[in-house]
Amino acid sequence: MTNADTKADAKVEKKAREGRSPGFPFIDLEKALERAEQFRVAEGKHSVPADSAKKAWKFGDESVIARRTVASLGYYGLFDDEGHGPKRKVKLSESALKILLDKQPVSPERDALIQTAALTPPAFKELWEKWGNELPSDTTFETYLIRDRGYSSGGAKDLISAYKNTLAFAKLYKSAKPLVADGRLSDPPPAQIDVGDFVQIEIDGVFQLPKAKRVRAIREDQGKNWIFIEGSETGIPMEQARLEQKGSVNNDKPLIPPTLAEAPLPVGEREWLRGPLSKDVSYRLVVAGDLGPKEIGKLITLLKAQQSVLSGDDGEETDA
Repeated sequence: MTNADTKADAKVEKKAREGRSPGFPFIDLEKALERAEQFRVAEGKHSVPADSAKKAWKFGDESVIARRTVASLGYYGLFDDEGHGPKRKVKLSESALKILLDKQPVSPERDALIQTAALTPPAFKELWEKWGNELPSDTTFETYLIRDRGYSSGGAKDLISAYKNTLAFAKLYKSAKPLVADGRLSDPPPAQIDVGDFVQIEIDGVFQLPKAKRVRAIREDQGKNWIFIEGSETGIPMEQARLEQKGSVNNDKPLIPPTLAEAPLPVGEREWLRGPLSKDVSYRLVVAGDLGPKEIGKLITLLKAQQSVLSGDDGEETDA
């Protein structure tokens, strides 16, 4: 074990003396997968004594870091283990092997397994269900962990670092919804998608676009929200859109508000009036049949009644 490892062990032991925190991985998922690959090269798929894992990482048998690394791989579901104490054995889990042996440049299956592993530690799953991919400030985060969840100050800082790094590695900061591999994870709060944002389209866990596209319009039809992306005239259900990046104006190619054709009016109906009422509100009056003075008078009465309701005047007539 190197001098750096000895110093790290001393630091871990010092934090342990400061107070015990609820269990969580002390390394992020990227580092855990690096340790898993080192174990795979040394031991393959075999079940071996836990001390063999420490030797694969060139840690001493009594290393605190070694023990916590074994525990961390267990938290992420990368290790399966059996037995206790000196008889304890570990081996790489099936999901760990699928991740490590998938060498494809682009692999939705591997991405899904990585995201599942990222939220497998109970502490991480709880935080995801509480905040999703919209994390609070570090101060708010740390206060919650110490005051409400019983973490020590050092434990809270370590958890925040490991959790944030893991979310970034698993691309859960960008995704509005994790690519669930086994159905165990709950959905995060939905991300708000607006005109100008860049989105990816996901169907059955597979991304459909070579790269994210900008949203040029959002329209509601028959009680369902649809988005329209650049380069396509076909509406896409909002629930299939995954927010990749909030939009910003490109000075070289400014976003042009879309113009979508209005549905034709039914036979016998016609547009009678339309125009602006304010900066944000406009009106369009469509009628069926002939509109005369009598009908206009009734329309005015109806509008005054609606004005009274919105003004909270309990039926008292107000000026139009």
